[in-house]
Amino acid sequence: MVATESARLPFLGGEQANITPCAFWPFQPGPPVSLTGDHAHGVLIVDSDGDPATPYSGSQLIHSDVPGSRLITLHASVHVPYPSYGNACVNDAVNSYLATGQLPATDLTCS
Repeated sequence: MVATESARLPFLGGEQANITPCAFWPFQPGPPVSLTGDHAHGVLIVDSDGDPATPYSGSQLIHSDVPGSRLITLHASVHVPYPSYGNACVNDAVNSYLATGQLPATDLTCS
C-alpha cells in the first residue's frame, strides 16, 4: 500500500498510507455520538482549503452535519493551521474561543 500511494501521490501518499503506532493501541469503542440535535453544540472546525493531508471537503461535511458549528477556513496549503502556522486571523479566533467558549458569530475565511 505504501509503494502504491507513494507512486500515486508522491508528496505525502506513502506517509499517509503507512501503518502508525496508533494501529496497535488497545481500544474499546464506545457507542457512537449522534451529531443531531444539540449533542455537538459549540464545535469550532479549523482547516485550510489546501491541506495536503486531510481533504477540506471533510471539514465542510462535518460543518454541514453539526448544527450550530462554525468553520474557520485558511486559504493556504498547510496541515494543522492552528497555532504554529502563525496566521493572526486563525489564531485570534481560536484563542478567543478557547478563552471564552464563545464561537465566532459567523464562519471565518482567513488569508
